[in-house]
Amino acid sequence: MILTLLFYQLKRTDRLYSQYVISSFINTAQRLLAVGITDFKMIDKFWLIAIQSKKGFLPFLLI
Repeated sequence: MILTLLFYQLKRTDRLYSQYVISSFINTAQRLLAVGITDFKMIDKFWLIAIQSKKGFLPFLLI
């Protein structure tokens, strides 16, 4: 799911938003891994909460 999302974001025409999405995922993953959360499903959930709070909603579907 994560790789599908990142691939989709790279294909978008809005490069600045794509870079924001990818960098926010990396930052969230690094912070969670630093405190010992290694389950990628949990990292994905925390990242979705973080990005939704900044943008209001995600303009794509997650499978």
